[in-house]
Amino acid sequence: MISKRHTMSGFGLALAFALALSLPTTAGSGVGSEGDACSKYGSDSLKTLEKISLYAEFYKQKNYDDALVHWKYIFENAPGNSKNTFIRGAKMYSTKIKEAKKAENDSALQVYLDTLIMIYDKRMECFGQRAYVLGTKAYDLYKYRRNKEDYGTIRGYLGESLQEDPKNFKSPWAYSYFWFSRSLWKVDSISDDQLLDDFDLVMSTGRKQLTDLEAALAAATDERKRKSYQAKLDGWNSMLPKMEQMLPRELLTCDRSEEHTSELQSHSDLV
Repeated sequence: MISKRHTMSGFGLALAFALALSLPTTAGSGVGSEGDACSKYGSDSLKTLEKISLYAEFYKQKNYDDALVHWKYIFENAPGNSKNTFIRGAKMYSTKIKEAKKAENDSALQVYLDTLIMIYDKRMECFGQRAYVLGTKAYDLYKYRRNKEDYGTIRGYLGESLQEDPKNFKSPWAYSYFWFSRSLWKVDSISDDQLLDDFDLVMSTGRKQLTDLEAALAAATDERKRKSYQAKLDGWNSMLPKMEQMLPRELLTCDRSEEHTSELQSHSDLV
C-alpha cells in the first residue's frame, strides 16, 4: 500500500487537471517566462500546477520536509503564483529554524534564516506590502539572529516599517525597535537625542493605537474582530511599560530642545 503522505489526493489531481486545461501546455508558451521575476506559472505550467498540488498536500499534513521539496520549485520558477507561497514558506522555514535552534545546530539555523530572509525579500518584490513584510522580517532577525554588526540594519528595517505604516505597526516590533536603539546608544552609535526621539516615536505610536483600538473594540459586534482588537490592546498595554523601563534614567535629566521637554516630563512621571 502506498502511504497517503506520498500521494496527491484525488481532489488535488482533479484540480490540477482542470486548471491545466485552461493553460497552454507547452514550455515558453507565454504564461510566465524564465525572464519574469514574478512569473505566475513559469515556463512549464503543467509542472507548476503539479508542484503546487504536491506541496500543498504535504503542507496540510505538516510534513514540511516533503512539502519543501516541491515548494522550492514554485519559489524559484513561479513566485508570482500566490502570496500563500511566501506565507507558507515562511512558516515552514520558521519551524526549521526553531528545530535547528533547539538542536543547537548553528550552521543549519543560519542557512534556514538566510532562506527566510530571501522569502521576505521576494514577497515584497512580487506582492508589495513593504511595511508589513519589513516589520516581520526585522522581528524574525531580532528573534533568531542578534549579531551586533546587524543591529543598525535591523533597526533601519523597523524604522522604515514604522514610518510607512504607523497605524499597523505591531507592539512587539516597537519593543524590538527600541531595544536596538538602546543597544546602539550603549556603544555610542546613536546620540542621546536620537534615543529619546526613538522613545517618543514608539510611545506616541502605541498611545495612538491604544486610542484607536479602544474605539474599534467599543464599536465592534463581530466576536472575531473583538478578540483581535483586544489582543492588540493587551500587547500594547504590556509593551509600553516595558519600553518605559528600558529608557536609561540618566537621560531624563539631559538638556533637550523645547519641543521634547513636556513629553520627556510625562515619561519621567511614569518610570
